[in-house]
Amino acid sequence: MNNSKYLLASKAKVERAIFNINYLESEFKNYNESKPYELKNELDPSTNDIILVYYPLQPIPTNWSVIIGEIIFNLRSALDIAVFEMTVNENGSNLKGTEFPIFEDRNIFYEVKKDGQYTNRSGIYKIRGLNDKSKQIIESIQPFNILNNEETSILSLLHEMNITDKHKQLHLCRCLATSTKVIITKDICDMIDWSMSVGTKLDQRAIISRLHLKNIHDNIDFLTANIDISIEFDKTCSLNFKKSEKVIYILNSFEKCVQQILYLLENSNI
Repeated sequence: MNNSKYLLASKAKVERAIFNINYLESEFKNYNESKPYELKNELDPSTNDIILVYYPLQPIPTNWSVIIGEIIFNLRSALDIAVFEMTVNENGSNLKGTEFPIFEDRNIFYEVKKDGQYTNRSGIYKIRGLNDKSKQIIESIQPFNILNNEETSILSLLHEMNITDKHKQLHLCRCLATSTKVIITKDICDMIDWSMSVGTKLDQRAIISRLHLKNIHDNIDFLTANIDISIEFDKTCSLNFKKSEKVIYILNSFEKCVQQILYLLENSNI
């Protein structure tokens, strides 16, 4: 077999995903550099503190979420197409129900009927047309084989987010302040203390900093800030997110995982 011409469709899907990841990374950078926000000094009536308040001027583009869905779909699809092609190569034609299985439940992966045959929903059924080495590779990387239950399987996350994007909702991005430099613009002789929010979720009226003075001033424009914005997945995007996760980091993790699997499968047919 000429391996240079093997799994070309799957590799093309991955290349398209990489192109879109790089495009999004550039878009995020441009968005950050455009400073898509306004900062206002306001008086907190409950404490008389001066607060620096964030007001977004540009919404997160919905198109970003659409592109994220395309990236996730292409990477998940690359795995299914690989199993399809390998099944045809082994058997001369495809077999019904062929796909790349991703299972968190070991029992369902190996589920059998009363006659001892694998059920149609089992993982083994989906890869029954592959050679033994390919089957062993796919079995070994199943999410149920992760030893530490606190870990998140990148394959599980890819599968879950693909289903959510196709059937439920777009994966929305959120802005978070990963680096904030607060600047006091005037000399202050009656400052008691001041504080700065770290990792602030940049929604409407997010408080960036707080300044506590002895006296109330007529002109309260004391604070400004330079903010580095991080575009992240909100925890609502996945049950596996215990905290917000950077979009580009997660997408790159998906891509590297799929690339590695394709490499292993490609070499299982040598």
